[in-house]
Amino acid sequence: MPPKFTWITLLIIGIIDIVRGLMHTFFMEQAIATFAHLDYSATNISDQLFQMNTLGISNIISGILFIIVALKAKKYADIALLYLVISHIIGFISIPINNIENTSDFLGKYIMLAYIGLCLLAFIVSKLYMITHKKNDDPNLVDYKESNQSHEYLPKLAPIILIILGCVDLVRAYAHTLNISYAAANIAGYDFTDPHIDDLLILMVAFGISNITTGLLHITIARKVPKNSEVILLLIPIMYFLGGINLRIMGIEPESQLLGQYMMIGYFAICIVAFIYTRIKIYNYRRKIK
Repeated sequence: MPPKFTWITLLIIGIIDIVRGLMHTFFMEQAIATFAHLDYSATNISDQLFQMNTLGISNIISGILFIIVALKAKKYADIALLYLVISHIIGFISIPINNIENTSDFLGKYIMLAYIGLCLLAFIVSKLYMITHKKNDDPNLVDYKESNQSHEYLPKLAPIILIILGCVDLVRAYAHTLNISYAAANIAGYDFTDPHIDDLLILMVAFGISNITTGLLHITIARKVPKNSEVILLLIPIMYFLGGINLRIMGIEPESQLLGQYMMIGYFAICIVAFIYTRIKIYNYRRKIK
């Protein structure tokens, strides 16, 4: 079992991600003025703001997932920290290989370097602690999963769907990072002749980093603490719905085709149907045992 500071660090990271998400969505103007310094005269500014809003929603979701792991699956807190480091490394690599150079400041990147450094340091210290304090035949480690989930009926559909969605997120992450040039041109339909295209691609990469994190966390939670799967299935469409409302309030309408949005409608529908099915099955089960 990782030491206490590991899951506390993950809990803090989760809170930070939620704050970042709120800044990227409901306090977007303040975030742009303070950190990103985007050029509002850019012809693709609507696409940039749309992408920032989507990134923010993903940040909020990943933050909540981190908190769930920190509180409900402490045993896997160190792994979740590693996910963050891996996802950002992939994102950072994808920028030079796709010849992306931002024109705006994006001062938040310096905060993110400290953020990733904290995750990496906590992971390394946690692993060193576990190696030096290794205890064999510890029943608490063996029975953690069972004690956390025993006597709780849960249909298999919810965790299975969450695993599938996790895999979908990883595919989306690949498109938004390592394969961003193709995805931006052929799926999002961005105009590569725009002088501010690189700012838009930076935001897309940031979204892809978050996709990697949520994808890996979905799979981990579905496998290790499946009873939380249905909550996440409801959380996803609710958060994106709120993001859509925020876009309406701010009057943001993307200029590009963004074909991926049609796939996401099916993604959200699957979440809702799986959640309703799970609730009905649990309700019927509880009625039977009364």
